[in-house]
Amino acid sequence: MTRIDQLLFHREIKALQIVIVFRLLFLFSMMFGTPFGGKSVLETTLVAGLCGPTLLFSIWSIFQLRREKRVRMVGTIGAILDIIIITALPVIWYFSVGGPAVPPAYLIKGPFYQAFLWAILVVNSFAIQPLYLFIVIGGGFLSVSAHLLYLVIDGRTTFTADFIAHNLSSVVTPYFVITSLLMFVIVGVGLVIFVRRIKATVHSAAKSEIAVNQLSRFFSPRIRDELIAEHNQFASDRGRLQDVAVLFSDIRNFTSMCESLPPEDVVSFLKEYHARMVDIIFRHDGTRDKFIGDGIMATFGTPSPTKDDARNSVLAAIDMQRSLADLNALRIADGKEPIRIGIGIHYGQVVVGNVGSENRLEYTVIGDTVNTASRLESATKELHQPIAFSEDVRGRMGDDIPAIMIGDIQLRGRAKGVRVYTVAA
Repeated sequence: MTRIDQLLFHREIKALQIVIVFRLLFLFSMMFGTPFGGKSVLETTLVAGLCGPTLLFSIWSIFQLRREKRVRMVGTIGAILDIIIITALPVIWYFSVGGPAVPPAYLIKGPFYQAFLWAILVVNSFAIQPLYLFIVIGGGFLSVSAHLLYLVIDGRTTFTADFIAHNLSSVVTPYFVITSLLMFVIVGVGLVIFVRRIKATVHSAAKSEIAVNQLSRFFSPRIRDELIAEHNQFASDRGRLQDVAVLFSDIRNFTSMCESLPPEDVVSFLKEYHARMVDIIFRHDGTRDKFIGDGIMATFGTPSPTKDDARNSVLAAIDMQRSLADLNALRIADGKEPIRIGIGIHYGQVVVGNVGSENRLEYTVIGDTVNTASRLESATKELHQPIAFSEDVRGRMGDDIPAIMIGDIQLRGRAKGVRVYTVAA
């Protein structure tokens, strides 16, 4: 069961508890009111025989709902019992006050009859479960129809078109009864549609919230809002070619550092470190592509490329090194060993899109540009430089960022050498 379904499930339980309270109040009024207002012992016995089992069922239902067991059974049987009660009580009272000696029109003239029927319809709608509404609508229709049919068959019933006479005497206006019944059905169907809309809205809102939270893990707030507003191709299975800047960072000697630390300390450190670095990437309009152990892969220019992608990637790298210096100051003050990171950046064409199986898709970039950026990050160890980026990045980042050419180096897996730069101190 998904979190959305759990939310609706608990909402259904709460609503059914309200229905049970409503039902119990009605049952107690009937069981304790009938002995005082009843016309015969038979009436009291019949009402008790009808309300007693329903009372026991309601008590059993309370325990089932508290345990979150048999919820659908509780709601279904409860709705059926409500219809049985609303159908049987008028018959019991009619025969207890004289039966054939009394005009049968009073079967449908009881003041509680329509009120209780509408009440159970409204209360059952709280469960946001169309099944219960269908039971009440269908049962209510059959109940009123059965009583009306009895009036038609009984030769003593007098029919009239006078609404005043219908309300003040023993005559019946079929048009009034049928109109009330149709109104009950129409409103009931409207409630069913309304309940379905509510469920769909809850699902849609929850999915949207989940989608926004997922986007927030990968994109800066500006890019996230752009995706939501423009319905970007984030969810599309089809990849596309575009130019982006790819940044890789990695902590030096992280494996050996972890050997002397408890696992919980390693996890705590990585959370703090990753939070710092991803925040910087987001501030420069970058996208956190993935965490690779202690490493971070980020892209600048996804989902929408800009002319400042290369520049933003270098500025992010500079700020990441500055933030690392602040973090190291805190570590040294706590008697901990400072850490170093290497950052490699390359700019070029990649395939952007969802990659993976149908069951698990991952929004990422692939291509030689990604491999080159990763190789540049590895080369920072041999070059003894905290940041290394390619000439493709240098040519697009602007002249206001001081850069120093290191030279042409041969990267593993590439036939041609790559001219590498770093940022001047």
